Amino acid sequence: MDLRNCGWKSNTILQTSTEQTVSDYYMLLLKSLALLHDGHTRINLSEEVILQLGHPPVKIRPIEGKAIIVDIKDDDELQKEHIQIGSEIVKIDGYSVPDVLAKDVYPYICASTQQALEDEGYNFLLIGNRGTKVSIDIRDVQGQIRTVTLTRNKSLGSHVMWTFGFRQPLEHKIIDDDIAYFALNTFGESEIRQFDCA
Repeated sequence: MDLRNCGWKSNTILQTSTEQTVSDYYMLLLKSLALLHDGHTRINLSEEVILQLGHPPVKIRPIEGKAIIVDIKDDDELQKEHIQIGSEIVKIDGYSVPDVLAKDVYPYICASTQQALEDEGYNFLLIGNRGTKVSIDIRDVQGQIRTVTLTRNKSLGSHVMWTFGFRQPLEHKIIDDDIAYFALNTFGESEIRQFDCA
């Protein structure tokens, strides 16, 4: 593959140094792969990095160009701050949502379409080091804008599972006497072997 016209800069891959943390290295890999604009390219973060990252227990989706809270987990902090489903996140740590997406989220997501970029990006708007605080300006369902502070107290792993859902690698059920339903939800080698045996 000729990478000269893919937007790669000659120093992109060579920016690693011995002073970088493991997290820094993964962020550089993510940023480099995002330049491919390929929705099938992924990097699995190490357990060390996953444990360092966190997210408040809110699920955010792009709705008509706005960052809308569509689900919340039972959490004392969210109840204290009166966070409601349907509220819009307007600012994060003083920056507008479009600015945060453009600077801190989209450069690390490998997606082939704008819709895929937004779909994944909005899920990670509030990501940061686990246990740290994030200040957000929200417009509640009554239209009032207020500032709340939330803790990134849910691990990245549990946030991703909750946000994107979990499906069994291989699903099988009988729909009718002569109709069977199979779903192969991954291309992992062990799952394919399991499918071959089914």
